[in-house]
Amino acid sequence: MANAFATFAADGTYCAPISIAEVDNAQGKKIGGRHPRASRTP
Repeated sequence: MANAFATFAADGTYCAPISIAEVDNAQGKKIGGRHPRASRTP
């Protein structure tokens, strides 16, 4: 339900929910994570 409202608020752009977007080590270097997939809804 929340994702439906998020798509509406984002002007029709749907992004699949993910739990972890980015993981950095103590030095600030990215060591993991995923980029959300976005698509335009009709």
